[in-house]
Amino acid sequence: MAIDSGWRDRCDEQRLQDDHLSAVAGITRAQTRKLEKSGITTLRKLAESADDLGIPKLPAESLNKLRHQARLQFQGRSSSAPLYEILPSLGERRGFYRLPKAVEGDLFFDMEGNPLDEGGLVYLI
Repeated sequence: MAIDSGWRDRCDEQRLQDDHLSAVAGITRAQTRKLEKSGITTLRKLAESADDLGIPKLPAESLNKLRHQARLQFQGRSSSAPLYEILPSLGERRGFYRLPKAVEGDLFFDMEGNPLDEGGLVYLI
């Protein structure tokens, strides 16, 4: 069943107006709840939060990654060119480097997780 694009557009517009934390790339529903309980309710608040901020039950490393991402996105809103950051390589023994070389006739099964949906699994074939 297709979602009416009018509703999708309206929801996207509302999330932008609300500056909802779900706009932070890579954030999970659980992380959003923890941030909201500590008074961080928008992408902007997360972007502008102090580096020494601590959130109960949210590891400092995770919080720092989320804050960095929110800052990049927040700064990108006022930039004339898209902002991005090239992450360092994980090395040849990690990530996509571990996949075998592609050959003709390969089939792919892609399982995705949706961090904002209860259960969160979506199957793409």
